Amino acid sequence: MKTKDIKKYGIFSLIFVVGIFLGALIWSGGDQDEKLQETSGHEHSEAEDTEYTCSMHPEVRQSEPGDCPICGMELIPVKDESSEGSNVQDFEMTEAAMKLAQVRTSQVEKGNRSKKIFLEGKIAADQRKVYSQVIHFSGRLEELFVNFDGQEVRKGQKIATVYSPDLIAAQRELLETAGSEYGNDDMLEAAREKLKQWKISEDQIQHILKTKKVKTNFDIKADVSGYVTQMNISKGDYIRQGSVLFKIADLSSVWVMLDAYERDLQWLKKGQRMNLQVEAYPGQDFSGTITYLDPFVDESSRVIDVRVELNNTRNKLKPGMFATGNINAQKGGEKVLLIPETAVLWTGRRSVVYVQNKDNKHVFRMREITTGHETGDMIMVLDGLKEGEHVISNGTFAVDAAAQLAGKVSMMNPGIAGKENNTSDLVQEGETAGVVESTHSEIEKTDVSDKFQQQLTSFYSDYIRMKNSFVATDAKAVKKHANQLQQSLGNIDMGLLEGEAHMKWMEYLEVIKRDLETIAGSSDIEKQRKAFVTFNPPFYKALKTFGLSGEDAYYQFCPMANDDKGAYWISEQKEIRNPYFGDEMMECGENKSEINGE
Repeated sequence: MKTKDIKKYGIFSLIFVVGIFLGALIWSGGDQDEKLQETSGHEHSEAEDTEYTCSMHPEVRQSEPGDCPICGMELIPVKDESSEGSNVQDFEMTEAAMKLAQVRTSQVEKGNRSKKIFLEGKIAADQRKVYSQVIHFSGRLEELFVNFDGQEVRKGQKIATVYSPDLIAAQRELLETAGSEYGNDDMLEAAREKLKQWKISEDQIQHILKTKKVKTNFDIKADVSGYVTQMNISKGDYIRQGSVLFKIADLSSVWVMLDAYERDLQWLKKGQRMNLQVEAYPGQDFSGTITYLDPFVDESSRVIDVRVELNNTRNKLKPGMFATGNINAQKGGEKVLLIPETAVLWTGRRSVVYVQNKDNKHVFRMREITTGHETGDMIMVLDGLKEGEHVISNGTFAVDAAAQLAGKVSMMNPGIAGKENNTSDLVQEGETAGVVESTHSEIEKTDVSDKFQQQLTSFYSDYIRMKNSFVATDAKAVKKHANQLQQSLGNIDMGLLEGEAHMKWMEYLEVIKRDLETIAGSSDIEKQRKAFVTFNPPFYKALKTFGLSGEDAYYQFCPMANDDKGAYWISEQKEIRNPYFGDEMMECGENKSEINGE
């Protein structure tokens, strides 16, 4: 082959190889572009499927990142745990999420049973220091130097002048005996003693003997110091021996008479120290000791008198002043389990807490518990927890909301069969008269223990005080009694109910508790009355279902209340006293139903 042909074929071979290389490069580049497009499309699809929420407001859901429209915090992706195969009862939080929700835990510990008790009452005079100023001889009241109730008198002060024929005769007898030659010491002493029996002083007798003159008017002097509380005489009156002229009260010490409910008696005893506040001196505390507990319960109010003595040497405290007392009562003996009250979530049917896993502090599990009395900021645990376990005491609602979003067991998603009763089915705001009246005949009486019925009756007695404050249109008093009602509600032991009775009480309790919180948390009488509208139907149903112990109640209705939609209330008397209008329309209403006490 010629050299020229060899060069020609070499060039063609080189071009062929280069072409194959470039083709392969282009082909691979096209595949890579497709792979990149597929990867990009996949990532874009995943980004579109990602949902974002707020750790503090889990109801916020967005398809793209950003800030929470409520609090402005940065949204976080909703974690998909559907494919993780984790235990549905356990909920795990990252350290960052726990800090964001301000989650704190507290240890379940044992302590003494205690309770903070609030009492109301009035200041009264010390009955041991109320004196009757009497006259010891008969006569006519010539002058009177004490003229009105409340006037202050001092011991030995001249308070009246009396003309007494009996004293005139006794003085003449004394002078005749002293001046007669036939008189003797025994006769003279007898005449002197007669005057002393009428409370004539030795100085006055000596003055009579010295001057040898008969006094026609005698001064009456105060036996004690204090304030006149009752005047029984007027100038010119003829008064007999032993008559009470005045009542005088020494107010150097006073009594504070407080009302205590039956349920609180177990916590009270003589000798306990009590802190007191008086409306006349806001911000100033007084302290006294319980000196007396009435052995009898008032049958109408179901309270007993508790007496506390206070020193009043500066006369700041006046009988009739309103006073409140509080005492942190404790009981010895067997200790009970205690947790912070903030750890408990109330669902109406259940009381639940979130318990921390002992091996992993980021894992929590919801657990139902049985609670007892509140003890200040703590609450007794009767069942469901063990000493040494840790429960969430701060951030509980945030954890529950996050657990619910993650599909875990939570307060609103207990993971049990059956459908939860809807509170709105029980009573709705603005419920019409016809709706409620239709339920009157449907409520069946349920037999419960006497103890539960008595606890419910005590709650009813407290309710009457709140209702009467509504009648008086006194928002401050309504708020105070609503707070007491919350305490009363906590004293009702739902553990005394079983089966269907327990379910019914839980149904009523959810609305009762919610509306009480609204009333107790407001000082606006209209807001309080709005919550009072929805409070009454479930409370009436509870009373109708479980009954009252020795009390009668009347279910009353006003068609003009609640913006002419009508509203109910419960009263201790048939006479209408409207809590929604007070003095404006006191008699607007009618009796719809009656609950007869057993």
